Amino acid sequence: MLKQQYFLLDALHTGLLLISPTGYSSDYLIVDTNPYFLKMFECSGTVIGQTTKKILPQLASKLIKQLDITNKEQTEQNSNVHITGTDIYYDIKTIPGEDNTIACLILDVSKKIYYQNRFRDQNDEIQAQNEELMATNEELSVSLENINETNLILTEKEKELIYAKEKAEESDRLKSAFLANMSHEIRTPMNGIIGFSQLLKETSISESDKNHYIKIISDSSQQLLDIVNDIIDISKIESGEVTLNKREVNLKTLLNKISDFYKPQASEKNLGFTADFLINNDNFLYYQDATKLYQIISNLISNAIKFTDRGEVKITCSLEKDTVCFSISDTGIGIPDEYKNSIFDRFSQGYSHNNPKYSGTGLGLSICKGLLNLMDGNISFLSEEGKGSTFLVELPLQNYRILAN
Repeated sequence: MLKQQYFLLDALHTGLLLISPTGYSSDYLIVDTNPYFLKMFECSGTVIGQTTKKILPQLASKLIKQLDITNKEQTEQNSNVHITGTDIYYDIKTIPGEDNTIACLILDVSKKIYYQNRFRDQNDEIQAQNEELMATNEELSVSLENINETNLILTEKEKELIYAKEKAEESDRLKSAFLANMSHEIRTPMNGIIGFSQLLKETSISESDKNHYIKIISDSSQQLLDIVNDIIDISKIESGEVTLNKREVNLKTLLNKISDFYKPQASEKNLGFTADFLINNDNFLYYQDATKLYQIISNLISNAIKFTDRGEVKITCSLEKDTVCFSISDTGIGIPDEYKNSIFDRFSQGYSHNNPKYSGTGLGLSICKGLLNLMDGNISFLSEEGKGSTFLVELPLQNYRILAN
């Protein structure tokens, strides 16, 4: 039976050492061993009857301490022993037996410890690599976010560049159309002036024909002057050379002056023309640039008459809270939807593309908006094609005075 146990322990690569106290302090006598013990500690010959200190000098001090406890307490003890200066580790179990003997089961766990340590080191290395990868992933995430943000910025910049390119192309197209139209606009009155000036040289013309020719020359000269003035005005507005010359303006007197000038033009086209002054006091003096205010209202009324073939043109002047308001309405052709967003742009000639009858420089509304911006005012409109338009001019009521009647 004992041999079978020895064989089993040999198979398990476990050394068996049976010992008993020697009677001397801190040492034990070897009673028996299994063959694997002899192989484990490279013992030649028998070791029975010898002491642990002699056979196991490197292990004895730690083993004896454990044996003392087992012998004293008569309980199993377990320990892991490292041979100092080596890579050798033992698991030792001491079991109290009969006849004052103690069985020591010694298992060499050096390989186990080696692989545990290697596994731990590899695990630490893997953990360090994981931490490094996580840090790299974090950096990559931040980089990806930065790239995405940069891509968004680039996309917005690209959109801005495309928009700027489209605006530049549109501006070039409008300029070309403007120059072509301007050439036509200038040639028309010039041809009238030159042609009818030649006719005046004829000695055989009647007095009535002569007066008619003179009127055509005068009208053509005024038309040419208006074109030149428009070009000069828009150039000054865009270059910032326009300055305001403010003074007190009697708004009713201004409205009457405008009405007196344009009412005959409306009558020539069989149009109704009304001008309503809706401010309670006729002596309301408004501190503003009268010339530019007159120019703005005149441009709008001139357009209203030009684009209205039947019906009426109406102008009103009123006060709305802290605002002076001029409203110019007509029953004309209205503004097509496709031109409403660009109607105040320079070189925009929405009507002339559709009908040569309404040709012009296309600068009038741009001039009005530019002047009103300078005067801290605003211009807006409502229009329905085929039914007419209403333009609203609003100016801040900052300084004014009311004269006693």
